[in-house]
Amino acid sequence: MGRVLALLLVLIAFPVEARDAVWETGGFANPESVVWDGDRKVAYVSNVNGAAPDKDGKRTIVYELNGMTREAFITDRSIAPKARARPKADLADPMQIAAPIPGLIAALPVSVGSRVTKGDKLFMMEAMKMQNTVYAPCDGVVAQLYMAVGDMVESKDLLLKLRASS
Repeated sequence: MGRVLALLLVLIAFPVEARDAVWETGGFANPESVVWDGDRKVAYVSNVNGAAPDKDGKRTIVYELNGMTREAFITDRSIAPKARARPKADLADPMQIAAPIPGLIAALPVSVGSRVTKGDKLFMMEAMKMQNTVYAPCDGVVAQLYMAVGDMVESKDLLLKLRASS
């Protein structure tokens, strides 16, 4: 696996000329260190370690480039992501509540069936160490939740649906 990770690092970190040189030589002789010599420049990549993929199929690769520790994040396309894309909200419909920004769901004080009035707190998000509270735009009852505390969401993701209270 070290040889594959080293090749991926070269593909990510080096200019096109370096990538071509790696392809022409057929990769690396030693999977733990890579030397590229082109235009009298030499780069040493060593201590390549890859972490297990996360739920989105991304791996963290830790390596040393010329003695400096670095990290790279790559998507492992051989693994299907377990996280699925969330539907987007219809911003014209006040009963569909969307994420205003990308971030983490920090608090969710409502549940399905909760009655809310205009201005009630629906959920709180965290992004870049700042908290945003989302309030009910109208009176209604929480019909569906598309999130849980701790979920990472993107901007305009559908997070909550309201229905008219009867």
